[in-house]
Amino acid sequence: MCYDAEAKLTRQIKDAIHEGASDDEVEHMVRKLWELIIEKELERDPDRLRPKVDPDTLDPDKFSVDEMIAELPEYHHVNGHTHPSFIMMTDFKKPRFAVAEWGFVHKSCETIHESYTSFDQPWMNSLNAQSETIFDKPTFAEAALRRRCVVTLDAFYEHYHQKGTTFPFRISHVEGKPLYVASIFNKNQLLDESSGELVRKNTVAFLTCKANDIMSKIHNNPKVLARTGPRMPVILNYDQIEAYLEPCPKGLVEQELLKSKIQALCQSYTEEMLEYRSVRNLVDRKGNPTPGNVQEITEPYEWPNLDYEKIFC
Repeated sequence: MCYDAEAKLTRQIKDAIHEGASDDEVEHMVRKLWELIIEKELERDPDRLRPKVDPDTLDPDKFSVDEMIAELPEYHHVNGHTHPSFIMMTDFKKPRFAVAEWGFVHKSCETIHESYTSFDQPWMNSLNAQSETIFDKPTFAEAALRRRCVVTLDAFYEHYHQKGTTFPFRISHVEGKPLYVASIFNKNQLLDESSGELVRKNTVAFLTCKANDIMSKIHNNPKVLARTGPRMPVILNYDQIEAYLEPCPKGLVEQELLKSKIQALCQSYTEEMLEYRSVRNLVDRKGNPTPGNVQEITEPYEWPNLDYEKIFC
């Protein structure tokens, strides 16, 4: 599974520009991110914005796109259950990008409250979707056929379990390249019951597949193993993105062929092309607090009581 990630929003925007996103598209995405992220942060800390301004005068139209990009946070570590917003690519041939919130909200959800508090129906908001069954499960089938996307991550995190203790690992490309994560998205329209307004948003789930050999050792949560076996995100090579984002054809026969092509792409990533490093706590522990969302949390950290030989030998 994948519940923790590292994603630089400025890198995602620069990648979108490099791939051919239009100026209007970039401006729209930046303003959307500003709306979803920055204004919430400023409600908690008005001094965060540089240069300092009166929070009562925060009008996006008063800031240039470059100024807003400079203020976007960098997710050195972010947990999916906080539902961060990312940039997703939805078309490769005619480059299309949009902002999406991590946590695929089922189309039957009608309100903001329902989409985040249906604990008796966890499928209402899904961080991940198993690639092997995306075309079979009603929750994901339509999106898998018609609304596939790719989200660029710098890394993802997974916890190794040893004698009741968990040890976080950061997994990234061995050459420092971005990780292109195969994903699906929904276009949701949700009622904000507090304001009476309809909120339109894209929500996204990362696809997962059977883990490679090293990830099979790291992703050893007994509860998860009993349910699904070891998993990892579906990571595409750059030259596979176009095939993954192939539009849905009209004919049923052609649709079945497309499904086969998509699932053939959803394979575990070559273990030699990934770097696996243990890092500091992602969450606070007694007597050992997490560094938080800072660069330090991505840096190598060797746990004195962790048996590394069981993972890498």
